[in-house]
Amino acid sequence: MSDLPNLYIPGAMKSGTSSLWKYLDKHPDIFMSEIKEPSFWIDDKKYPDLESYRMLFRDGSNHLYRGDASAMYMAFDTFAERIKIHTPDSKLICILRNPIDRVWSHYWFLRGRGFARMPFKETFLESVNATPDFSQLSITDKGQYYYSFGIYGRSLSRIYDKFERANILILETN
Repeated sequence: MSDLPNLYIPGAMKSGTSSLWKYLDKHPDIFMSEIKEPSFWIDDKKYPDLESYRMLFRDGSNHLYRGDASAMYMAFDTFAERIKIHTPDSKLICILRNPIDRVWSHYWFLRGRGFARMPFKETFLESVNATPDFSQLSITDKGQYYYSFGIYGRSLSRIYDKFERANILILETN
């Protein structure tokens, strides 16, 4: 059995991915990486190669599913394509939240940490034309992507283009 993940929770951000990650980790057939948001498939800063990423899941090799919950995956074009190459039979659980509620929660999350300093309306309007670039991204500038992180149709179409519908579960949260 492989020790790469075969279960992904790609987002959406601020939609309940942390809770789902915790709940799934309690299931006897599922091993979730201890680190939430490894983000390997879109960012090679934390784990520079496949082997270092694989180490996150080595203790789960005897589980039916090994999971990676990285909410930001959903917003990046390359995610589905990259996991399809390495783990083609993966299951994906996409959690969606009303985009207005999601962006409001996202704003206050960053504002509470001192990263969102402008009023909500100004910040959101500035984000409308921004395209995520993980090579430049840090928690301090995630706010510039408020808008694009809520465009679920674009994100989901990339996932559906690469994976069978039977391997994709869409959940909605309030």
